Amino acid sequence: MVGGKMNARIKITKNVVNRAYAFETEMTSGNYSVAYDIQETQDGKVQVTYQEGSQFNSMMRDFNQKLMMLLLGHSRKKSLIQMLEQIAASYHQA
Repeated sequence: MVGGKMNARIKITKNVVNRAYAFETEMTSGNYSVAYDIQETQDGKVQVTYQEGSQFNSMMRDFNQKLMMLLLGHSRKKSLIQMLEQIAASYHQA
């Protein structure tokens, strides 16, 4: 929304320490959800599964969100990998 205010409510839908975290953002225009699932592998490493989704009230907003996810997906993935590497580094320092 350009020049206006938009209200949103964030609801934590899952929180399992060191295992899973998920939240949903509810807006008048629709919903946006994100989930992280963390699993330890047999070789002592960690595998993180990231999922996001959206569902909007208008077909145009829904299409726009999906297009932006497609276009910005690579940079978002790169940012997510950097964040996870920083989290891992903080565990190694402790």
